[in-house]
Amino acid sequence: MTGKFIEQPELEKKSIPEELLGMPDADFMRLSMTGFSDPAEVQKKVLKQILNTSQETEIGKKYKFAGINSVEDFQKQIPISEWSDVEPYAERMADGETDLLFPGMAKQFVLTSGTTGNSSKMVPESETGSLAKQVVSRFRRMQLLRNLPQFDKTGYVLPLSNVSMQPPTKAGIPVGFASGIALKNSMGEKQMIRMAFPMDVLLNKNTDTRDYLLLRFALQKRNVVMVVGNNAGRFSQLASIASLRAANIINDIENGTVQGVPEIDPLVLEIINPQLAPDPERAAELRQILERTGDLQPKEYWPNMQLMAFWLSASVGHYIKDVKPLVSEKAAFFDAGYGSSEVRINIPTQPNNAAGILSIYTSFYEFLPESGGTPLLAHQLEEGKLYELVVTTWSGLYRYNMKDMVKVEGFTGNTPNIVFAYKSGETLNIAEEKVPASLVANSIRQVAGSMGVDVVQIQVFPNQEDRRYFCYLEATSDFDSGKLSELAHLQLSKNSFSFDVFCNQQKMIKPLQIVPMKTGWQQWLYADRIQKAGSATQVKLPVMVKEEANSEWIKR
Repeated sequence: MTGKFIEQPELEKKSIPEELLGMPDADFMRLSMTGFSDPAEVQKKVLKQILNTSQETEIGKKYKFAGINSVEDFQKQIPISEWSDVEPYAERMADGETDLLFPGMAKQFVLTSGTTGNSSKMVPESETGSLAKQVVSRFRRMQLLRNLPQFDKTGYVLPLSNVSMQPPTKAGIPVGFASGIALKNSMGEKQMIRMAFPMDVLLNKNTDTRDYLLLRFALQKRNVVMVVGNNAGRFSQLASIASLRAANIINDIENGTVQGVPEIDPLVLEIINPQLAPDPERAAELRQILERTGDLQPKEYWPNMQLMAFWLSASVGHYIKDVKPLVSEKAAFFDAGYGSSEVRINIPTQPNNAAGILSIYTSFYEFLPESGGTPLLAHQLEEGKLYELVVTTWSGLYRYNMKDMVKVEGFTGNTPNIVFAYKSGETLNIAEEKVPASLVANSIRQVAGSMGVDVVQIQVFPNQEDRRYFCYLEATSDFDSGKLSELAHLQLSKNSFSFDVFCNQQKMIKPLQIVPMKTGWQQWLYADRIQKAGSATQVKLPVMVKEEANSEWIKR
């Protein structure tokens, strides 16, 4: 049964994503789950179709796609690439050139701010590439509903998203952030529940005003049942704003106004005005909460919350512990799914588990072993091992190195369940030790937890001149930085053989040093990144930083 939708001649005119999206739910789930038992066969068909589609493009002719008859041919003829290889094509496509990386013109360009603070990339996306992402979204949505069969579809969803569109390219091709584009696509689907706020508020240029307007509308809705976004820190930030601005928000809800904030763009005000209506009953309810508890918290004003969907893995996953006390204990926490502006990669299947099934129908994947060696395919991976991910997509990325390290955590059929571990670029390398920054942070968290220190934020600066890891740490209370430094050093030495060799045996690196940071440092980092990125949901605070921390935030 595996792959029959390709083998049948009458269906070969359609791409795999088109065929999957056209299936009823039952057929979609049955076919896909059968395919997970034979990832090698599915992946061969995906690769063949991607290459056949692009044979007559500029890159297809350059690498002779027409002569590629096997995965082995593909790996021999096409080198592994990175963004610098793709960017010249992307720039030409933005100017309107066609048939470069894939047939025809780009449907849209997807913006990414990245983790390292580099300037945004504009990733071209084809029509079929967009459909492939929608296929993954469908997989994910069906898994959510499978786990939450009693999910209240009459409630409201709070998407922590960007506005979908930015100014177009010179050729008039749309440009947008991935989260906004995904939301726009999903709003047309029958399964989508109602928005807790009018999406037009995201058009407002002033970010503080944008957040206030979002909250002013969302708090008027009592039955918000789902929050979905990437970084849970964004939800914590909004909850804090709601608490600080409670009186203004309640007054505006009572009166049907938006007087609690200045700098509303005239166009936004014109659009949202018809949606403003006095709601004294909801305002009274919120005031009672404020009087009874002394604060305004999500678990009080949204008591029916059922689902919180965020990234649960890597450094951003640590924000989850800040969110859980804010919402009802009944709320399930689901991973939002591993992916990027370029591609959506896995399908989470269980609450509180960041690992998800590799989406074998929507891209072709190769995996570079952590220890080096020949690239492996999906069916060749091993449990517990780390690999660097290389993707080939419907949107013109061929053997594109994502610079992501992923870990295998079990299998569904014979298809690996993978979880994002860390950016391969976030590697500390003072003396060729090559220690993942995430491993340093996790070692510190291990020790801090045993000392009763509740960590808020960690960033690591590898100081080449001093030959030491400076580990900036904000906690909820004071701590003995000397003791924590000593114990964290010992823990990292246990967790990393290379650190132990280069530091303790060869003395090429000095013991790591914890630098205590003032309360509010994480919030300042977050606000600073938002200002630079121009997007709240795109912000991912890096674990490894390339310069010392702002001295004003260091505790003396």
